[in-house]
Amino acid sequence: MNTSFEIYLVIVFKLLYIISIMITTHKLSKYKQKLHRLIDQIDSLAFVCAHQDPLIQGVPSQVFRKCGKPSCGCFKDSAKRHGPYLVVQVVKEGKQKQVALKKSQKAIWQKAKNYQTQRKNYLKLKQTTEQLNGLVKEIIQLRTEGINS
Repeated sequence: MNTSFEIYLVIVFKLLYIISIMITTHKLSKYKQKLHRLIDQIDSLAFVCAHQDPLIQGVPSQVFRKCGKPSCGCFKDSAKRHGPYLVVQVVKEGKQKQVALKKSQKAIWQKAKNYQTQRKNYLKLKQTTEQLNGLVKEIIQLRTEGINS
């Protein structure tokens, strides 16, 4: 025999179930949007990382030098130093070395610059992939909790 209180409880539980499904569906929709954004970022970064720019492992920089001649303006005023000169810092035999490049070797400097850009893109790709993994884990947990609730 159903009492009005039992009917009330059944209705309340059904409403709570419907609301939990709606909340879960809404949350999942937001998660799906985040997933699409992360996947688009990964696609873009992976494409850039797969680009075939020639690379040289090193850190490119420009330096200004003082020649040491007492009659030269650079001797007294550091703002009048000579340069910029292109250099690439490399690790050779476990030691860091700075390699000065000639003007005709600017392509080598650009390859080192390309390498640094690729490293940054790789690190962004790695971070975005970790975010994607975390988001998928959250979605699975949310869906599992929705079933177990």
